[in-house]
Amino acid sequence: MIFDSVKCRIQHQRKDVAVHATALCSIEPFLAVSYSDGKICIFDCNSSLVAPEMKRNNESATSILWIPRTFMLVIGWESGCVTVWRLKKNEESDFRFSCEEILSDNSIHAGKVALLRTNADGSLMVSVGSDQSCCLWSTSRLQPVVCHHNNIDSPITDAKFWDNSKSDREHTVSTFFFSSQSGRIFRADDENCKEVFDASAKVMALQPCISLSRLIVVSTALLMIQLSVHDDGSVLEIKRMKLSAGSNACIVWISPTSLVSANGENKLRVWDIESNISYAISRKSTDLDPSERYISLAYNKRSYRLAAGTLNGSVVVWRLLGNTHEQILRHDEERWKAISIQRETVGCCVDALQWSSEGNILSVEVSNEVFIMEERRLQHTFSAGICAAQVSRSCVAIQGMKNKVASVDLGTQHITSIAVNSELLVVSSTQGVHVYRMSDDGAYIMNSSIPLRASSLAIHQDTLVVATDNRVMFTTLDGVAKLSIFFGEHEGFPIALDLSGSVFAVATNLGVIKVMRIVGKEFKYVGRPVRLWEKIKCGGNIRSLKCNADGSRISIIVKKLEDGIGDMKGSRSCLFVYDIDHDLI
Repeated sequence: MIFDSVKCRIQHQRKDVAVHATALCSIEPFLAVSYSDGKICIFDCNSSLVAPEMKRNNESATSILWIPRTFMLVIGWESGCVTVWRLKKNEESDFRFSCEEILSDNSIHAGKVALLRTNADGSLMVSVGSDQSCCLWSTSRLQPVVCHHNNIDSPITDAKFWDNSKSDREHTVSTFFFSSQSGRIFRADDENCKEVFDASAKVMALQPCISLSRLIVVSTALLMIQLSVHDDGSVLEIKRMKLSAGSNACIVWISPTSLVSANGENKLRVWDIESNISYAISRKSTDLDPSERYISLAYNKRSYRLAAGTLNGSVVVWRLLGNTHEQILRHDEERWKAISIQRETVGCCVDALQWSSEGNILSVEVSNEVFIMEERRLQHTFSAGICAAQVSRSCVAIQGMKNKVASVDLGTQHITSIAVNSELLVVSSTQGVHVYRMSDDGAYIMNSSIPLRASSLAIHQDTLVVATDNRVMFTTLDGVAKLSIFFGEHEGFPIALDLSGSVFAVATNLGVIKVMRIVGKEFKYVGRPVRLWEKIKCGGNIRSLKCNADGSRISIIVKKLEDGIGDMKGSRSCLFVYDIDHDLI
């Protein structure tokens, strides 16, 4: 793996325009950015616009949010209007997607929309207005369920859903808590709203701990208060913990009962609320200056990555070594390993950090721009006695049984996939597909460049096989299309493919696997498409796919989601073998 400290930066054309908010899509690594000039732009992880800019009259967007597992973007505006936009694939435009406004409601909030939150599955949403109103929405029906505004005496500071799927209580799934500047905490659902606690100071953050039925409250009085939440909706204070520094606190959960806090100190603290064990994460491997103060955090439970941003513009990424509860609680300096640090390029206060759902992309928000960091798998392949391996983000080394080592460097381009045979090397990058031919002296000379974004590649004689967008293309070495195999929305888009003799296999991001045999210039499907997630009874992310020599079996490496700590989900790589003839995994 290689972690690019800064892959790209997203900047507005005008330097005086500030970033108001950012949001990462959970389906694809699309970053929505709202600017102070009123524009909302959606970028991919290469800083390219994927859809036209969105705007509403002359007002600014004050909050944005992707609904989980959808291409729907919710935007809250300074006028109090709430709009929902849907991305739709667009084959007839310069952009990959078009934007369609499917909801516009200005009847709920009289002041700006200060906050948007969804529950875990994205079925419900809460919008908070500066007029001290709090509205519960159904995202499936795209309409408000109830708006609470009575007895709320000051602006709302935070809101969090109580996602307790194990409870049989009727209103559990719609239950949420919200807090105010006066320190009052309310419990609400689709019918009622009542005050349940007074922290006596402005509440900065709420964090539910579902597994222990606890609610963590962080106030400006530098207190972390632990409340027990009862089935009847009442709460009871259990304990208080004094925070040692800072007027702001950022908290993330790393297990159902363990959290990490950044309080403006020069260290991060891990606290397990069940055992009351706490410790500081070591700074030794980061090489940070002692004056650096942590102010922002993000944790990805799939990749066990913890990112922290500082007041002076540093970003540190740690990987948790081991994912059991006991290993998290063990006070061990080697338990957290710093894997990346970037100080010079970011250069100013890190306002917010966000991980992509897969945990390989990190967005870093500063005052007037956004930086994208990315962890990439180094590509490698072997065919016809030739081995090609990626040795850096832009360089491939190639060696045959009798040839000396050759290399190809793409300069500033980032390699995404490679394929090789006895004569050709094909490399895809962020700027296209490049074909190289081996010369008599063993060096590789550019043959052609094809303007396609490829997620995976293969070579069959003098034909290139390219997975791009929602199709697999078969082209000449110059990019002239011979044949295209399209995939519907219910099948997903192709992410991995392989050729072995006359057998061709392709897998999509939704776990659909298709196998074909090449007969002359035609392709014949072998059996029916395989829905891998139904076969293995769980979901995951396909990392690679390979056919054996006679095409009778396919091996699939999956980053499988599994039960981890309590209700959390962990991840591990699993190898599955699919027997084509017997239709068995």
